[in-house]
Amino acid sequence: VKMPCTSANVYSKVPDGGWGWTVAFAFFVVEALTYGIIKSFGVFFNDLMESFDETNSRISWIISICVFVQTFTAPLSTVLSNRFGHRLVVMAGGLLVSTGMVIASFARSVVDMYVTIGVVSG
Repeated sequence: VKMPCTSANVYSKVPDGGWGWTVAFAFFVVEALTYGIIKSFGVFFNDLMESFDETNSRISWIISICVFVQTFTAPLSTVLSNRFGHRLVVMAGGLLVSTGMVIASFARSVVDMYVTIGVVSG
């Protein structure tokens, strides 16, 4: 009697033709860029406080809003991915993040940053 789960599955060839490694690498790049932007925000924190002449709590709301929007729109992204496919949703998300960051470079107030980085990019 052969016990289940006692031997490794050995494939003579890659089941997906090797495409899985490309997807895994692309996912790594997307995650590194997405969370890298959020984590690197601290580098600009003091400069933003000086540029907008705002307190640290008001500046910290920029990324707080971004993380909130990113987290709470995940179920919507799942529904849209099931309806329209992953490619379209990922491309639309990339377009939103890019657009929000570019428009944020023209921000004149911290409220503009709330909208562009917080809501649009989030």
